[in-house]
Amino acid sequence: MVLSDFCDAFDEAVDRRLHRERHEQAAQGAPGLLPRDAREEVLHQEDEALLHGKRDKADEQRRQEAVCQHGAAQDAAEHGQDREHEQADAALIDAGQAPDERGDEGERAAALRALAQADAGDDNGHEVRMRAQDRAVAEDDGLHEKGVSTDKLFIDARCHCIMPWHLELDALSEAEKAKEGTAIGTTKKGIGPTYMDKSERSGIRMHDFVDAERFEEVIRETCARKNRVITGVYGGEPIDADAVIAEYKVYADRLRPMVRDTTVMTYDAIKSGKEVLFEGAQGTLLDLDMGTYPYVTSSHPVAGGCCIGSGVGPTAINEIMGIFKSYTTRVGEGPFPTELFDETGDYIRNAGGEFGTVTGRPRRTGWFDAVVARYAVRVNGLTDVVINKIDPLRGLPKLKVCVAYKLKNGETVTEFPANFMDLVDCEPVYEEFDGFDEDITNCRSFEELPATVQSYIKELERIIECPITMLGVGPARDQVMTIK
Repeated sequence: MVLSDFCDAFDEAVDRRLHRERHEQAAQGAPGLLPRDAREEVLHQEDEALLHGKRDKADEQRRQEAVCQHGAAQDAAEHGQDREHEQADAALIDAGQAPDERGDEGERAAALRALAQADAGDDNGHEVRMRAQDRAVAEDDGLHEKGVSTDKLFIDARCHCIMPWHLELDALSEAEKAKEGTAIGTTKKGIGPTYMDKSERSGIRMHDFVDAERFEEVIRETCARKNRVITGVYGGEPIDADAVIAEYKVYADRLRPMVRDTTVMTYDAIKSGKEVLFEGAQGTLLDLDMGTYPYVTSSHPVAGGCCIGSGVGPTAINEIMGIFKSYTTRVGEGPFPTELFDETGDYIRNAGGEFGTVTGRPRRTGWFDAVVARYAVRVNGLTDVVINKIDPLRGLPKLKVCVAYKLKNGETVTEFPANFMDLVDCEPVYEEFDGFDEDITNCRSFEELPATVQSYIKELERIIECPITMLGVGPARDQVMTIK
């Protein structure tokens, strides 16, 4: 886990609070979700016209690249846009450990980061990027202004911190790879380099960060070591250790009361019979080991990752639920056999509001991929499946489900290949089902659904080989039904 875990816990709390407002906006045809805080609201209004003007062009360019390159990473700088990746780690929300995120990196995101660092008085001449600690403090203040208490939000003492050199190395490394045509389109949030330090056993953890006696020593030692790489390998400008110490002492003081050994808190809760929920983010195909390497995150979004990140043994887990949309979306580069480049893809994207939360960039959209779903069932050990966002499929005469891939060598496979390059030029093999025209958003039980929808869900259950126990027909809590 890294400190961005903590920041996204704030985002989750605000998102839940604004859930119904987002639904109302989506119902009015707005392309994105409601901004998460007041700053984003201002920026959202200022750049909305700009984003609308760029969407069609960016979407068409991305489609052409996908057809020609079949998921190969493109040079983000060359094409004038950062790719939308998302990174996640299994997390205990109640303990303050929320998923990492590789989110959108557009004009609005850059402006938001600039605002945050301007508030902190940081102007060192480098590209301005918002740090995890900065986000934590800013979002803590924002939540309190909204009347949301963070008294029960904690950060594990083992959590690794994203520091300025991680951001700088992320940007320098990506720029270097771009020259070679091997950039994967990170958002330059420093997450990858932070995990590199974690594996190298040289990272700064929260117990180091909030230790007043060791703080300065750790910062100076690490900064000196990283500056040798920044200047010697990449020819970048060195980072001022004194400036980092002065700024980050403020963050350490603010975050110190939140630091706990959350593994003990979690163990005690389980031992006393309380229900404990671990929430992971993103998907199996972004997992460092099980995903479409190298177009993956730096951590483990699969279910097993929750044991690594929380300190809870696997025998304590008794139910694992996998959440799928009724169609497939992907952000960033990577293989996408069922991707739609036609009017159907546009229809699903618009009906489902599949646009980046920050930039409004269209997400890649396609039919439900049961090959991937079965793979997720297998590697996560799913006991239940939740199908969400089936309502956007309303109005489509036929619904398709990919059940196999026909590879370019002529072989048809039903299992997801270990080498994602096998998916280059593959053809999805579909089963087809009747669509529906009825408005299902007011249905509150499976029996109320049209026969075609019930049949579709039962067929999905058969194909993915896992019980579907919940179904979402809208964003509100009461629009998620339990299937007996």
